[in-house]
Amino acid sequence: MIDPAALNGNDSYLDRIEVLVQEMLVDDGVRLAGARRLALERKAHDAGVSVPDALMQALQKLTA
Repeated sequence: MIDPAALNGNDSYLDRIEVLVQEMLVDDGVRLAGARRLALERKAHDAGVSVPDALMQALQKLTA
């Protein structure tokens, strides 16, 4: 476990982590945990999702 207070404080630690992540993303192929999920979530939010009619009907019955 890392204690930010022992490393010049929380704000300084978070600033350094942000710089580290930015530098990592400069390289091709670097993947960060959760990045794919967030991208898919943004895509679904912007474009919507398809829900089959049968599933939509079943969901509507549950909420009626």
